[in-house]
Amino acid sequence: AIEPSTALCAAGRTEVPEATWVEASWSADVVFDNWFRSVVMAHSLHHIADRDALAKFVARKLFPGGFWILLEPRHGWRRAAHLVRSWWRDLRHLPWDTYGATHHFITRGEMRHLARVGGFRIVSTNRTPRATWWVLEKR
Repeated sequence: AIEPSTALCAAGRTEVPEATWVEASWSADVVFDNWFRSVVMAHSLHHIADRDALAKFVARKLFPGGFWILLEPRHGWRRAAHLVRSWWRDLRHLPWDTYGATHHFITRGEMRHLARVGGFRIVSTNRTPRATWWVLEKR
């Protein structure tokens, strides 16, 4: 697992000792290419500004036939309106690159684009009232 948080890496080593834990940012080239059988990201893709670079990075690190599993939040109009009001109140005066792509929710079209960019195929999508699961397989 690649985890930027020291505390979460320590907890992961305790809870899942059979896994390899590397403390680093996702963009750090700290593991070999074709190293992972799967990459799981929960509620995090929408915080990444350069998603194309991430898709290419994940594809490079996965074995052929490996899976990129994503869980992304899904919000109704009420939550979306709340986020817009929060942005207007708290963030609109900041330059865009200060807070990046925070809460730019992922669309089906964007997932299809990321699959193409990274060389994946979308195996399945499962939508629940609060989240969407995406399973992408490296070609």
